[in-house]
Amino acid sequence: MKMHIGSCCGNSFLIMDCRHRRLGREGKIDIATKELSKYGVDSLLILEGSGTDSLFVEIFERDGSESESCGNGAHAISNLLGLNDCTIGMKGGKVHAVSNGKRQSIRINISASEIREVNDTGDCLFVKVGEPHLIYFVDNVFDWNLFEIGSRLQSVYPEGINVNAIEKIKDFCYAIRTFERGVLSETKSCGTGSLSAYRAIAHVDNSLNGESIELRSAGGTHWVSRHGDVLQLEVLKEHCEIRCL
Repeated sequence: MKMHIGSCCGNSFLIMDCRHRRLGREGKIDIATKELSKYGVDSLLILEGSGTDSLFVEIFERDGSESESCGNGAHAISNLLGLNDCTIGMKGGKVHAVSNGKRQSIRINISASEIREVNDTGDCLFVKVGEPHLIYFVDNVFDWNLFEIGSRLQSVYPEGINVNAIEKIKDFCYAIRTFERGVLSETKSCGTGSLSAYRAIAHVDNSLNGESIELRSAGGTHWVSRHGDVLQLEVLKEHCEIRCL
C-alpha cells in the first residue's frame, strides 16, 4: 500500500493508494485519528478504484469524520498520478481534472451545488459545492475571529460546517480564510471553500458576467470561473507538491 504526503495551496494530505488492497472503514478512521497529526497534515485521502478510468477518493478528517468532497485533494491526486484528463469520484459527486501548461483545474457541474441566505443582512450565505460552507462577507478578513466562530458553529450544525471569511481586495479579487469541519481548525486553503465563495460572490454581484474570481489564501491562489453549467477551480502546478513516504 503506497503512501504519500501531498498538498495543494498549503492544504495538506496523507494519501493512501488502496486500489490494489482493500482497507476497512474502521481502519481508515483509525489512521485518520492517529496518523494525520503525526504527519502534520489536514486530511486523509483514500484512493480506490480499478484503474485511472474509475478513480474514487474517500476523505477522512482528524476527528474520524468523513467529508464529501475536496477540491485541493482532487488536484493533489491528479498531480500524484500524472493525469492530464481524468474523472475523480467522491462521495459528494464527480469532478473532472484537467492539466496543461503551468496550470491545472478541476470542474464540477453547478447542478450539484446549492445556495441560500442565512440572515436578513445578506452578509452570510450557506453554500454547498461538494461540501457545506458558510460564507461571511467581512471588512477585515485577518481581524475576524475565524477560529472562535468556526468552533462555535459546529454545535449548530450536527454534521459539521466549514466556515469561510472573505474580504474584497479589488474587483474580481478576494482574500479568503477557512475553518474546516473535521479538521476543527483553520487550514491554509480549501478548494470547495473557494468554489463556494465564488457562488456567494456571484449571488450578490450581478456584474461578474463570467469573469474569473481570484481568491487569495495563506497557502496560495485559486482562480474560480463559471462556464455554462460548469464551475472551474484553477491553480498553479507549482503550488501542488507530492512526496513519497
